[in-house]
Amino acid sequence: MGNQANKEEKRAVILGAALELFADRGYHATNVPNIAERAGISVGTLYHYFDSKEKVVNELYRKLKREMMDAFWTDFPAEAAPVEQFRAFWQRGVAFAEANRLAFTFLEFHHHAPYLDDESRSVQKRAAGLEARLFEAGRRAGAVQKMPDAVLSAFIGGALVSLIKSAWDGQIPLTPAVVEQAAARCWDAIRDREKGQMPQERFSLAGEHGRVTIGFEPNTAGRAVVDIESWNYRATGKAWIDMAAVRQFRADLQRCYDTLKGEARLASSPEENLVLTVSFDRRGNAEIRGAYRETLAEENELRFRVQTDQTYVVAALAGLGQVLGE
Repeated sequence: MGNQANKEEKRAVILGAALELFADRGYHATNVPNIAERAGISVGTLYHYFDSKEKVVNELYRKLKREMMDAFWTDFPAEAAPVEQFRAFWQRGVAFAEANRLAFTFLEFHHHAPYLDDESRSVQKRAAGLEARLFEAGRRAGAVQKMPDAVLSAFIGGALVSLIKSAWDGQIPLTPAVVEQAAARCWDAIRDREKGQMPQERFSLAGEHGRVTIGFEPNTAGRAVVDIESWNYRATGKAWIDMAAVRQFRADLQRCYDTLKGEARLASSPEENLVLTVSFDRRGNAEIRGAYRETLAEENELRFRVQTDQTYVVAALAGLGQVLGE
């Protein structure tokens, strides 16, 4: 029993040494003596565990690829809306990279095709199949464009790897806000635009020289699409808005309309990247004002101020009733 444990420990040491070298130098610039030296063993001892460098790299590839699949797919929210599944996929990719830098570098920054054996290709095919299921679910829901799985995989994977590499090179900070923003942009690129950008469940507040429209994606517990026009400026993007806040906003707006005074305020949460206020003056005139930016990490912010009247407020109240199912 102890001898077997020692053998497994030695194999792990060899694979760890190989990973460091393959990630740093690449497969072709690394030879068996390099691996043996890094592992602190003789070349003869290494050959006792692996017949060749190809055997080392294939066992390492399969091990890390399976670990990566586990990180991506264990307890994956397969019943969630397509956009939420994509966000989970993206966030798990970033988390795996951050927690396993050498493994991610080896798996994603290098070309493996020339040396993979049949068993390794089988693992690679299984990983591609799991991604294909994600894409197909999105297409069936009408949320993802109809393009080959290989194209989708190359586009998403390329974007993710580029994001990680830029962060590791010190070009951008890999903050939660940046990760979320990149995910949103990537999703916008692959989603099926023919189905319409704005969800059916939405409300609008319009007036002279502007409009604010907020639509709520189904089955997302407050994931909203925001579209704002103010004079010659426009901003579109995402925000999280708690439905309890929407309900309170509708009640406050109704009160303002009934009494022709006061104000109603709606803000996204937990980050207030969207703030919207409707206020009435003593003469019953209404004003829409607020600010929006895609994430709090962005410097660009659209501040808007739109004059409106009671007719538009009535339409907004009707839209809010639709959103809330009232």
